[in-house]
Amino acid sequence: MWKEKNKIKKESEKIYTSNFKDLNDLEENVTVKNIKTEAKKFYMDKTKDFKKREKVFSKHGKSNDYIYHPIDSNLKKIFDIYFENDYLDKHQIVKTLDVIKNWIETLSDSRSIIDYSKNKYHPNIKSTERNYTPSDKAIERLYRFYAEKMFLEGVSEFEFDW
Repeated sequence: MWKEKNKIKKESEKIYTSNFKDLNDLEENVTVKNIKTEAKKFYMDKTKDFKKREKVFSKHGKSNDYIYHPIDSNLKKIFDIYFENDYLDKHQIVKTLDVIKNWIETLSDSRSIIDYSKNKYHPNIKSTERNYTPSDKAIERLYRFYAEKMFLEGVSEFEFDW
């Protein structure tokens, strides 16, 4: 586990550059054999437009055939809470960025606290009313923060197989 966390930390310190403008340019000019490595360079390149990086990640990120548990502890909690809800069916394909969007929507609607008091293995969310509404810019920054962490992990979708 520590080796994997260290690998992700080193990966976050690397600087990536891509010569492509967007998803179409990438797919037109790269062979199928090299598309995954060039796509990773593109979505890890922080100088590119975030929406374009997000599209490339969604299409060319890794895919898993089982329940995905992220290495990052914050993402792992978000995914655990998502699995505890009744959103998913068996063998459903789940996009990891959709899990993050769901979490941010939960946070923006109300003040939320992760609660382990009822069962230490199955977290719940305690929600209370919020005194203010978060700004769109703050929500966008939070989404980008978690999406960057998902880019480092590299898994864009998985099959929910329990």
